[in-house]
Amino acid sequence: MALLQPSSQMIAPRGVAQSQNPAILRAVTLSRHAVVAFALSLALSAAAVSRASLWVSPHGDDANPGTEDRPLRTIARARDVVRTLNKDMSDDITVFIAGVHRLSAPIEFGQEDSATNGFSIVYTAAPGEHPVISGAMPVAGWACVDRARNLWSAPAPQGLEDCGDLFVDGSRAERTRARLPQVPPNAPEGTPAGPRPQFRNPGDVVYSSPGADAVWSERAGTPPLYAENAFELLGRPGEWYLDRPAHRFYYTPRPGEDLATADVEAAVAPALISGSGRKHLPLTGLVFKGLRFEYAAPALADAAQAPGVVRFSLAGSVQV
Repeated sequence: MALLQPSSQMIAPRGVAQSQNPAILRAVTLSRHAVVAFALSLALSAAAVSRASLWVSPHGDDANPGTEDRPLRTIARARDVVRTLNKDMSDDITVFIAGVHRLSAPIEFGQEDSATNGFSIVYTAAPGEHPVISGAMPVAGWACVDRARNLWSAPAPQGLEDCGDLFVDGSRAERTRARLPQVPPNAPEGTPAGPRPQFRNPGDVVYSSPGADAVWSERAGTPPLYAENAFELLGRPGEWYLDRPAHRFYYTPRPGEDLATADVEAAVAPALISGSGRKHLPLTGLVFKGLRFEYAAPALADAAQAPGVVRFSLAGSVQV
């Protein structure tokens, strides 16, 4: 459709006399331009939405259709909707993501989530957004419970059952750990070991030896034994403890940390994204871009699972 151009030879529209003010003719001509531009914008908009797309926001609802005006709430729901669109793809499918998405378990992808016909399924940031996929719960409500020890406490978030790591203003804190008294290697036979402390919640205490590359002072004898995750070991700055029966966190701040304003995050998800295809049917064609992954707790993963915050197996053509 040709655009109308202003001209001194233009015939006046019906109902407008030739002798009228030229400004009126210019206004009519500009209005015709606006009509044409509007028609072109509609055509371009129709072309833009012909590619399948879904929108996700924490402020959405998983019962919504997934449009920009009525987004879905979770990425997992968007994945489920994509499964109804990817059987015979003729273009890429794009999932636009906004906001912060907190997970207690990884988002699982299987072979049925693959792209088809050489196209891609793209999980990406919505325009102007900086989405975050987090495996942590925020811990708030801190108060000093022992000023002499500078020991602070806060209630564990609703729904938290265990915690693999604690982060304060982005820095990882250490779970309580201390060496237990043992019999010296050159002590006479029958020398009793030192008494074991009477720990609160003894079932949650973890006993461990140093790693294979660790160094200790003794040149011979049994490696030292350590106790981890005990309330009685609190005291050093940067150490934390979760009293699971009482559903409370305890933490000794490091110099410069103010728990009244600090962002404290309890990592609960063993991974954030997990995908696996099947033998001879790999998971393929997924793209993740413009997304920030943060705060996961691999220590809570099942021993049979492969390590990693974002992990794929039996997969190909996957981009992160």
